[in-house]
Amino acid sequence: MSGNLGYANIVIGLIVLAWVVSRQLRTRPVREEQATKLLLVLGAVGLYEVAQYADRHHDVPLLAWGLLIVSLVLAAVLGVARGLTMRVWRDATGQLLQRGTPVTLALWGLSIAAHLGADALMHGEGSNASGLGSAGIVLYLALTLGVQRVVVVRRGAELVEHVGYEVPRNGERV
Repeated sequence: MSGNLGYANIVIGLIVLAWVVSRQLRTRPVREEQATKLLLVLGAVGLYEVAQYADRHHDVPLLAWGLLIVSLVLAAVLGVARGLTMRVWRDATGQLLQRGTPVTLALWGLSIAAHLGADALMHGEGSNASGLGSAGIVLYLALTLGVQRVVVVRRGAELVEHVGYEVPRNGERV
């Protein structure tokens, strides 16, 4: 992986992260399908980036791959935790809404630190492992956001079942 591509991945990851975190701290409707498609695209791009890295760097230490896997497991765990901290409620029209809390923001900080820590450890594994973390940033974001989304949608569905409304789809109001 060239240095420019690694920096591009980092910049893209930071832009996506800033956009996502800022949106999560605002009140927004819960939609099931729209964001899922975007997360699937991000996941596919992330897998492609990691596969491209693996194709170009055949002698990446096994420990570096293990660190990437640990990083992805942490992404999922922190996605669950953030999903549980999101405020989820129904407005007067039955629209399901969500908004992050200060704890959600703190967990985002922990998510970033976890990925950067794993990336730094991969860097220490030698030159062939030094770009693996940046190659995996998009996959990390897709996974952590996807898991968080599943938790929020399930919490919203449980709330809706108790009050007799359906989860809105494609921006419809119920």
